Formats: sequence, structure tokens, C-alpha cells
Amino acid sequence: MATDRAAQYMHITLDGSHNQHSYPLTMNLSGPVTFLPDGRMVIEQLNSNIIDVDVNLNIIGLTPSIYLQIPAGGVKLQYLGEPIKQ
Repeated sequence: MATDRAAQYMHITLDGSHNQHSYPLTMNLSGPVTFLPDGRMVIEQLNSNIIDVDVNLNIIGLTPSIYLQIPAGGVKLQYLGEPIKQ
């Protein structure tokens, strides 16, 4: 699953710039699907892979990099459906 993340409010001092405006991330998601007594569906997904995020900066001619990593299990997505029973 690929998704775009944006760091639109990230500010680099000295009029610098960064590459985090639209950065694709690939996550291998898995997890259970359960149903509550009122019929709502609950989907919980965790990433099973390590996600590398390379942050490239440009500050007054210098181009330092920051290497971030989201560990396996570090992303949890949850969906809770609408009730289908009254």
C-alpha cells in the first residue's frame, strides 16, 4: 500500500527547503477484521515492514540528510464501520 504524506508545516531555518511535501511510503499492512454486537466492522492494520524515510534538506548550499525509520508495528490504522443493526 502506498500513501502520500506531507510535511507542509515543516519550516527550515535560513530559507532552507526539504523534500517532505509529498513522499510516497510503502507499507505492508495486516491485521484482524472483527464485528461488534451492533454489526459494526472493525479493521485494525499494522505495518509488518520497516519504513525508511529519507529527509533531504537544502540550507544555504549545504545538503544534509536525515534518515528516519518507522519500525515494524509503528503504524496502526483502524477503521470502525457504521452500525448495521438498530
